[in-house]
Amino acid sequence: IAYDTAGKTRWSRKLPAEFGRIANDWVYSSSTLLLNDTLFLQVLQRHGVSFLIALSAKDGKTKWRQERRTDAIEESRDAYTTPIPLVSKDSTQILILGGDCLTAHDPDTGKELWRFGGFNAQQRKDWRTIPTAIVDADRAYINVARGYSIIAVKTGGFVTREEFQPRQ
Repeated sequence: IAYDTAGKTRWSRKLPAEFGRIANDWVYSSSTLLLNDTLFLQVLQRHGVSFLIALSAKDGKTKWRQERRTDAIEESRDAYTTPIPLVSKDSTQILILGGDCLTAHDPDTGKELWRFGGFNAQQRKDWRTIPTAIVDADRAYINVARGYSIIAVKTGGFVTREEFQPRQ
């Protein structure tokens, strides 16, 4: 739902009515990202098709919808993360974390630009991603599900992995 500054509804959408029930075991909870005039929303779910959707902030109409595949299993397909922008001098990308991987998407088309995975090498069923990644100019920092490490993924193409362990 979008409201104007007086609190009047400008537009509303019922995405489950359009795309099917959002199937997370512990209630869906991802925030939207507003970038320029577009709202980005990810639906990473256990059952059904996971996707990233871009809506016009002005009228709520769909600009594009991109399916997001994953090899994750059961609960590990779910994610409560929020899309985040990665802005550099050369480009802007939308990063999505969940389903055992980090993906970058073109904000104009939704096309997947690159992917980095391997967060759940044991293929655990209970590896749901909850915290959103954070970024700086060169890296995305990922708090690994159910773990005590943070992975820094060098962004922009194919990537390096650095792991940081907490102090005891």
